[in-house]
Amino acid sequence: MRSGIESYLKKYLRDDLRIMSAEDRKYSYDTFDLNNDGRKEIFVILISSYFCGSGGCTLLILNPDFTLNSRMTLVKDLPLQASSHTTHGWRDLVIQSRGDHLMKYNGKKYPSNPSTQPKVKLADVPGKQPILEGAFDKTLSF
Repeated sequence: MRSGIESYLKKYLRDDLRIMSAEDRKYSYDTFDLNNDGRKEIFVILISSYFCGSGGCTLLILNPDFTLNSRMTLVKDLPLQASSHTTHGWRDLVIQSRGDHLMKYNGKKYPSNPSTQPKVKLADVPGKQPILEGAFDKTLSF
């Protein structure tokens, strides 16, 4: 799993790698089946000042074959939450970005900016399950 993620990141960031320091190349990941197909999607949070600002960090959701499904910015706090409710066959996500925001799959991807999506009360989200819990404590380098 880790080698597939790192191979993807090096390809995805190939133009940036030459200017990135070793400290800039930090990430953490988790897996979760979002579309109930028996294969887990891969959540990669990029954790460094290169990818994080005052609004949050960059999150990539990769398909099981290590291709990009969705990219989000301004992801502030972890864990994310996956709801049992689905849209277009994919679980809704709750992502913190100055409040809890509901992210619905549009048939191709999730929205890129959580702060532009509707706010929700986490207590009202059905069947929530955490994703990337403790990710900031489990950083890796690529």
